[in-house]
Amino acid sequence: MAPSHPDPLASFEEKFGREGLTFDDVLLVPAASEVLPAEASTSTRFTRHVELSIPLVSAAMDTVTEARLAIAMARQGGIGVIHRNLSIEDQAAEVDRVKRSESGMISEPVTISPSATIADAMAVMATFHISGVPVTDDDGRLVGIITNRDLRFVEASDAAVSTAMTSEGLVTAPRGTTLDEAKVILGRHRIEKLPIVDSDGALAGLITVKDIQKRIDYPNASKDERGRLRVAAAVGASPDAFDRVAALVERGVDAIVVDTAHGHARSVLETVSKIKVNWDIEVVAGNVATGEATDALIAAGADAVKIGIGPGCFAAGTRVLMADATYRNIEDVRAGDRVINMHGQPVTVVKAWCTGVRDVMAVRHTASPWETVCTPDHRFLVDDVSRASGSIATKTKVRWQQIGSADGVVLLSLASSGELRPVEILEVRNLGVAVPVYDIEVDCPSHSFIADNAVVHNSICTTRVVAGIGVPQITAIFDCASAARKHDIPVIADGGVQFSGDVAKALAAGADTVMVGNALAGVDESPGDIVVHAGERYKEYRGMGSLGAMQGRSFSKDRYFQGSVDSGKVVPEGIEGRVPYKGPLANVLHQLVGGLRQAMGYCGARSVAELQANGRFIRITPASLRESHPHDVVITKEAPNYRL
Repeated sequence: MAPSHPDPLASFEEKFGREGLTFDDVLLVPAASEVLPAEASTSTRFTRHVELSIPLVSAAMDTVTEARLAIAMARQGGIGVIHRNLSIEDQAAEVDRVKRSESGMISEPVTISPSATIADAMAVMATFHISGVPVTDDDGRLVGIITNRDLRFVEASDAAVSTAMTSEGLVTAPRGTTLDEAKVILGRHRIEKLPIVDSDGALAGLITVKDIQKRIDYPNASKDERGRLRVAAAVGASPDAFDRVAALVERGVDAIVVDTAHGHARSVLETVSKIKVNWDIEVVAGNVATGEATDALIAAGADAVKIGIGPGCFAAGTRVLMADATYRNIEDVRAGDRVINMHGQPVTVVKAWCTGVRDVMAVRHTASPWETVCTPDHRFLVDDVSRASGSIATKTKVRWQQIGSADGVVLLSLASSGELRPVEILEVRNLGVAVPVYDIEVDCPSHSFIADNAVVHNSICTTRVVAGIGVPQITAIFDCASAARKHDIPVIADGGVQFSGDVAKALAAGADTVMVGNALAGVDESPGDIVVHAGERYKEYRGMGSLGAMQGRSFSKDRYFQGSVDSGKVVPEGIEGRVPYKGPLANVLHQLVGGLRQAMGYCGARSVAELQANGRFIRITPASLRESHPHDVVITKEAPNYRL
């Protein structure tokens, strides 16, 4: 029998595919227009059945989206995704805070028994940040209400609630009372809370004057059918995913986001399918970059697909060797800075950005006292262990390898003599956590720089290939949106957005919404405190394995197997840092949505659907990109919608 041979190679076109494009490769072409920017509608879909007033979603990053920012996002017409670097109970509590923050009518208000103590009532008010609590008996009938005004002069905290509550002359309203009718009743009686009762006197709901005012202040807010703000929450494909989903659904979450670095994996498809079988909830799944992956997720039951596979990259705190022989954290490196490449030469950084939130691993090696936290697909310069004795000449054949599969090799470091020397890998381990990660692109043939004293590759040039680890974002959006349109499923563009114009490009390429992370990390509503350094304001942020996180949250200690360790003796496995302060979220969203509306006006698009259907691109050269940015001038005052 003749020996079997593998199938012959495909044609060049089949093997290598077409050219991939990202945001900086294209511009939208202006068209004849009768549309004023203010007239353009930015309404869109987040999932199959969840609609938004603006096409913006805040990323599931622990430096971005917790309840406070999710509330602010929903009030502006978008939606926030609560991150999963929390215990199940804490993540569910964040969702609960959003759902209870405002409502047309609170259908399940917090109540207290008349036999409970004053201390109990005060604790409930503090926990839920409310100024009053309805008092109900064992049958659920309303018997009174207790407010801060009732408690102001009560000294005995162990006294019963019944001794201080208001029970005579209670103002109530029947089921079916509208918000406009409730507003009249509240104003007539000069009260702030209106209990809604049924024909038997049982408490059926609560309308507050604050909720009515918020409806006036935020007319475009994203709300569910019960008038509560919308919120999503992230889970992984890990064993605790289904326990998380159960807790999140119980608290009223509007959508579950199965958030992974590679969505076209069996574990992700099985997770999506099982969630859809067991819960009546909208499911977003990702991340993917091809039409085939989009089809697979939709077949598994996804109600929206998240698009974007980032390049290999590093967590904040990774030390990059600069041209002046100093070190700078990678998140602080900017376009135009000069760094050292693998040959000891100074080279220019042409791009520096946060690539999103991705699963990371920790690498310990002998060239640095710090662990390097990076994505498994980031490439390091390596050599075989069998040949790595003594110095290695700079003319050694270059070999780059992903750190997640660097078995039987040593890393290479740049010696002061300019030669490459071997670096022993001590440990490579998966941290089981997704964090914001950063990358830089350098202008040199070797595409290399020095990170934590090891030689690493400029990953944008090696991992973004058409059929491999990733696809440039504009091409990925178009391919995935084309597949999703056949099933009437929306897609979410996740990653790569630097400017408001990128939002318009993403939508014109086919996206229905755009997920934003780094742009929101320094707003008032994001986690962290405002600090002043060298006269500039910053927002503090931290990794979940940082000292501050593990001392502040027991779950963070558990994640790093130090749950029983005293808080003063934990060993941190993450860093703490800061990002520039950006002010209120509303200001940032105003600039992003304003830029989108301007683009829609230039393109003659009255709606997102028209921008998707009629928007046309022109490919540009690197010279055109330089021309697009301000040049031949020194920027003395930074514009709110243009930050490099």
